[in-house]
Amino acid sequence: TSVTQQQPDHGEAWNNIAALWLELGRPKEAFSALGECVRHKRDNWQIWENYAQVALQASMHLQAAQGLHRVLQLSTGQRLHLETLEGLVAVIARQKQEEEGQQAKNISSADVAVNL
Repeated sequence: TSVTQQQPDHGEAWNNIAALWLELGRPKEAFSALGECVRHKRDNWQIWENYAQVALQASMHLQAAQGLHRVLQLSTGQRLHLETLEGLVAVIARQKQEEEGQQAKNISSADVAVNL
């Protein structure tokens, strides 16, 4: 952390701090550190890939998708971390199922109210 205090624009140092937070099982703190990292290393697809992976772990789904998009841009479509993409697809599918279940429940409740 002394490097980030002396040189707050040192992207690699922020990446290392994020790795330490992950080792401690603290993905939200790791995501915050990677946020600082990408501010200073905007053109590094590896950093954006880390950002996307950690964003997914921290339940920051929109940021994970944005990170994957940036990886694709910087690597001219050559890189895509499939596990992160699969994780995002699973989250979207789960949310859709929950929404459909809630809609079905609401319809059933409305039917019961009408029949009373």
